Amino acid sequence: MSSQSVVFNNGQQAHVTTETSQIFLWNRRSVKVALLNNSSYNAVQYREGQVMGRISATGKVIPLRSWATDGSQNPCGILIGTTLIDAGEEAEVFLCDDGDVSSSRLIFQGPDTLNTPVGGIQLRDQLKRLGVKVIDSVEMTGYDNA
Repeated sequence: MSSQSVVFNNGQQAHVTTETSQIFLWNRRSVKVALLNNSSYNAVQYREGQVMGRISATGKVIPLRSWATDGSQNPCGILIGTTLIDAGEEAEVFLCDDGDVSSSRLIFQGPDTLNTPVGGIQLRDQLKRLGVKVIDSVEMTGYDNA
């Protein structure tokens, strides 16, 4: 996926920044899951590449929180596509739970990184056990490129 943002627009010219690197590089497999109900008073946006964890008691997914003890401290996949959830709503989303992903495009909650240990195992290694191979490079190609 590529994304664009307008950095400068004076009405006659626009400077647009385009990001064309891929999050999901190869052999992506996905699973459909339910996100936790947004009980806040504001809409919440989850961005593509967000590393997600599953709450054991409900089976719902939320952004991974390494400090949690409810099961969401362990990765269950990486969010495919950006999702906006309105206040009081719940949504079904797709997670990548197998395949090669770019490390530079992963999004973590708070201070977490791929090197954050959870239960004595770094998140990078937990993702690998899940089936997600984290690649430390950027891939600029897409399926439709010649």
